[in-house]
Amino acid sequence: MSNKNLMKTQLEFFDNEGITLRKDNLRIFKKSFLK
Repeated sequence: MSNKNLMKTQLEFFDNEGITLRKDNLRIFKKSFLK
């Protein structure tokens, strides 16, 4: 049971990291696109 919870928290962590990375990429893309 605890193993499944650990996997779940890890997946949520990676998903949050991915979302922030995507936001940063969007910001960079907009900057370079508007140049």
